[in-house]
Amino acid sequence: MPQKKIAYFSPYFWPESIGSAPYCTDVARYLSEHNHDVRVVAFRPHYPREDEFVEWSGGARDSEDYAGIHIHRIPARGRGAGGFIDRLRNDLNYCFGAMRFALSAEAKGADAVVSYVPSCLSVFAAKFVSIRTGAKLICVVHDIESGLARSLGIAVGGFKIKVMRFIERLAFNRADEVIVLTKGMLSELEELGCHRPITVLPIWASLPKAKPIEADHRPSVLYSGNFGKKQALNQLLPLIKLLDERRPDVQVTLRGAGSELESVKAQVAAMKVRNTTFLPLVPAEQLIETLQKATVHLVPQALGVANYALPSKLFTIMSVGRPFVCISEPGSPPDVLAHDSHAGLCVHPDNDEELFATVDKLISNLPFANELGENGRQYVATNMDREKILQAYEDLILSNLSVALDGQRTKDRAVVSSNS
Repeated sequence: MPQKKIAYFSPYFWPESIGSAPYCTDVARYLSEHNHDVRVVAFRPHYPREDEFVEWSGGARDSEDYAGIHIHRIPARGRGAGGFIDRLRNDLNYCFGAMRFALSAEAKGADAVVSYVPSCLSVFAAKFVSIRTGAKLICVVHDIESGLARSLGIAVGGFKIKVMRFIERLAFNRADEVIVLTKGMLSELEELGCHRPITVLPIWASLPKAKPIEADHRPSVLYSGNFGKKQALNQLLPLIKLLDERRPDVQVTLRGAGSELESVKAQVAAMKVRNTTFLPLVPAEQLIETLQKATVHLVPQALGVANYALPSKLFTIMSVGRPFVCISEPGSPPDVLAHDSHAGLCVHPDNDEELFATVDKLISNLPFANELGENGRQYVATNMDREKILQAYEDLILSNLSVALDGQRTKDRAVVSSNS
């Protein structure tokens, strides 16, 4: 395919290693490796904590190249730690910075425009580039922010949620194509009033070398990722207490950072347990080895967020051949994934004894744990092939590059999207 210029609005990007950033980066790298000119507009790295990225904090790296990609950085206010107003200010800051890029010579001549959500405000800057150039605009939705804000209590009051939903509807309907991660997210966008073609493309994963759990392996339970409201890590506290009382041989490790870290640390300390260790996230090159050291992985999720955001860590856990135990509602995407993949077990919220029994069953039966781990690897190999999914991204982004400015969808494309 001939080289194309792509304006790429991705608030969260390399070198951030959790959340949506690795996947946004992976798509950009794939496009760059296939000889496209990718210009990224991103925040200065700050998620989950700014102090982990001191090299970028002063602005010395606000314009830099990475893996053949040119990156423009915008100062951030630490979105992961703030409430509704702080997050709004941060998103507006990105939107204004992205708009300056949209007006610059850098954006001129773009053949395609990609915009990631969060934040949906970035879509408006991306749309401006699309209008200037006649380029196709692809909106990739990783989080539905109004649903998360309502479920997590970030935006209190019906008026704020109505405003958020109105802005989201306005933003998504400015796109020529919308990509979501799950069928649940597709349903939510349709209910929101998005009338653009929507395609479901799942998260992808690469398969490292298999390493089954060995018989002399010390039983261990791991949570690794962000400590935020979306994860509701307080759900793990009863499990930690029960493991300390009934299975003192089991080591619990909580890795990561985020707005709720100190609160979780304080609650664990108050329980006076001896089985739990808090550690920072490891560098990307050590991630696979670290994940494979655990017997069981924990994936908690706050009530009501299942259709608005997907815990992408599930697929990395599956790829390394370890079983997961998720906490989520019946019929939620994690619950469906556990059922379809036979790679993990889902415990419904507010069932502490069942959560303990489920974890205990896995750490007590290594053949069963290894069976689930291998099921996960096979599921990833069959359904989440990196090359196929990234090729689908390239096809969607670069097909029919010149679009009508009125954004009319074609009959054929509407049929394709409705069958996705």
